[in-house]
Amino acid sequence: MSTPNQATRRAFLGRALRLGGSGLIGPHLARSALASAESWKDGPWQIGCYTRPWHKYDYRVALDAIAEAGFKYAGLMTAKSKTGLVISAATPPDEARRIGLEANKRGLKIPSVYGGDFPVHVSLEAGIAGL
Repeated sequence: MSTPNQATRRAFLGRALRLGGSGLIGPHLARSALASAESWKDGPWQIGCYTRPWHKYDYRVALDAIAEAGFKYAGLMTAKSKTGLVISAATPPDEARRIGLEANKRGLKIPSVYGGDFPVHVSLEAGIAGL
């Protein structure tokens, strides 16, 4: 008979095998988890950050923070500007190119840009012109 404070031989052996097994398997699982994390490092997902949280600042402040946080991709949305956007339909091509170069300087790629709404509510032609 066993008392509540006394372990049985079966319980002792079971616990010893579990602990011993975890000692053998644990390092293998840790290596496996690390290898799995490394394999996703250059995986199919593009994880980035939009400039929207920095809408009260110049877009360069947002790009600096996004790059400093370790992101490789930045989505351009809002910033402190005349239009409230980093790039809009009214942005001249030279300025858009400069913004792209600012991102490149920080090692960032730009897969997404929000340029505001296009005036299709005015007319289809106005919407197309806004593109």
